Amino acid sequence: MSLTVKDVLEVGEQLAEIGVLERRERPLNGASLNFLGPVADGTHILLVPEGRTWLFSPKTAKISPIEMELDGRHRVRLDAAGIWHQSAVSS
Repeated sequence: MSLTVKDVLEVGEQLAEIGVLERRERPLNGASLNFLGPVADGTHILLVPEGRTWLFSPKTAKISPIEMELDGRHRVRLDAAGIWHQSAVSS
């Protein structure tokens, strides 16, 4: 799943705080593609900076609203204005 944001490093830091890390434990690149999540489980978040050109395409990455629940414990949301929201999932 792709997550396009204004500030990759800021959002990546917030995701790291809840356990979503760069899959090879490397520093995030604020200007490029970043793969988050453990390699073994086969699910990944592609963290991308707004305006980056997609590989093999002239199209650029655009912010789109998205909401994800992670491990049944955390809810993350990017709204249409590109503002990042994070909260705990209520039981």
